[in-house]
Amino acid sequence: MTVLKYWDAAAGTYRTVSGPPGPTGPQGPAGGPTGPTGPTGPSAINPTITSITEITTTGGVATLPTVGGHVYLHNSAAALTLAPPALPVEALLVTIIDADGTAGTYAMSFQGTIGGVTNPVLLDFAYGSAAIQYHSGNWYRIR
Repeated sequence: MTVLKYWDAAAGTYRTVSGPPGPTGPQGPAGGPTGPTGPTGPSAINPTITSITEITTTGGVATLPTVGGHVYLHNSAAALTLAPPALPVEALLVTIIDADGTAGTYAMSFQGTIGGVTNPVLLDFAYGSAAIQYHSGNWYRIR
């Protein structure tokens, strides 16, 4: 029920009218003013890939970079062990990519522990990739 109070100038008094609400009117025109810019959201830990590193080797041991990012491995002659950087920073993210497709022949393993597994094989198939991240003193495989 809608109640409307209005001034009746001829009678010199306020009058009250009540009744059911009327139908909804049409939408107003588009193109109003743009609202204010919202606040900046929270920052992410290591939100972007900041580096691309290429490592060319004939097997043995190769050390991962301290800056993280994508690591393209070109391995041509024997199994490869990837050593972690000496002083990794918190949330360091490294994506390892078998650039030449040789991991199916020459497996790539990690020197150390990832998620509780000592010296795990990271890549043993052609053109594969693996992502590992350092957190609270430990390495974890995230992909």
